Amino acid sequence: MQTGLREIAERVGAPIELAEAIYESLPAGLRSVEVRRDVDSGALSYHLGGLIDRLDGGAVVWANREAPALNRLWDCLVACHLRLDKRSLELVIGQLAHVPSHKEFLEEVAIIRGVPAGVRLDYEVALLDDQGKTVDWQLTPARGPILLVEAKARSADLVQHLNQILPIIRAGAKVIDTGVKLPDATLLFRSIADKFPARQPGLFLQGAWIVTSIKHHEKELLAAFEAIDPDETPLRYSRHLGAPGIRAEAKWRSR
Repeated sequence: MQTGLREIAERVGAPIELAEAIYESLPAGLRSVEVRRDVDSGALSYHLGGLIDRLDGGAVVWANREAPALNRLWDCLVACHLRLDKRSLELVIGQLAHVPSHKEFLEEVAIIRGVPAGVRLDYEVALLDDQGKTVDWQLTPARGPILLVEAKARSADLVQHLNQILPIIRAGAKVIDTGVKLPDATLLFRSIADKFPARQPGLFLQGAWIVTSIKHHEKELLAAFEAIDPDETPLRYSRHLGAPGIRAEAKWRSR
């Protein structure tokens, strides 16, 4: 891991001292992770082991979630080291050390990479409501409303879809019929609808950054969002389409 981080730092023109600081901040479990080089492209990846589980009949699937590109980890760690205070940085590094959810959490951290430099970033912030809930990210600009964002990398819909197509694969199909129905898009919004308390939109914007490995149809995404009880969660919908999949953002409460 140390050699890989140093190589990426040299490649992008970053100080070697930054690569060393990032390496030293990692827990032992991540420091010792094996880094591999693709023989064709030369790209570096790191192997965490494990399988996508919860598949019917004990089936297992190896996927690229087991060997993320090292440059993605580098990008997220650089953003965290440059932007977060000691408390938030330690919490994020601790989450990244949890192997079963490492890849998903890496997606959830990626949200901060595009945040303007003048915006303060805090991780795992109390919502200050009577239920003691926290929100993943608080973005505080110099002026204007504070943005509270719950970040979710969804895998349940992927597992559901894999279970759906396993019989087709076992039957020897090389191509999956495009008529196979995609998982219910409402899975993307679970646990989001009741997350936030009512706030004045002039002071707070509240929403979610949701990443999925399945590219849902936008029409179904809108229908799933609109099905959320408006009396409980009067949120406004907007979206950003991009790889991988669709990132759907449930934006601000209006009351």
